[in-house]
Amino acid sequence: MERLTARRRPITPTTLARQLRTRASVATPTLSQIEATLRQVEHWRQQILTRDLLQHYRELIVLRQRVETEQQQLAEDWVYLNRMLQDTQTILENAASMEGRALTGAEVKQPLQ
Repeated sequence: MERLTARRRPITPTTLARQLRTRASVATPTLSQIEATLRQVEHWRQQILTRDLLQHYRELIVLRQRVETEQQQLAEDWVYLNRMLQDTQTILENAASMEGRALTGAEVKQPLQ
């Protein structure tokens, strides 16, 4: 099969039978044996593809769970950050208004003589 594939020739029971007849083998398989073997090989290929796809699917599910967990953590961090920014802004506004009152009061007071 590998030689036929390398030569870009179709892999059919007939071409395989021809290849096997040209070789000096003790027992040449029949066409039905070759067809059965090809069905078995195709079945194995399907199983391998299915197994690989299932493994890839499982990996994608794990990756999606990680991303969802990270998104949730980022959302929590976002809420915390906004709360801290609001609290800091409130403190700054209060400090600025107290400073403004202190300056206004200082202007009204007369210096000591």
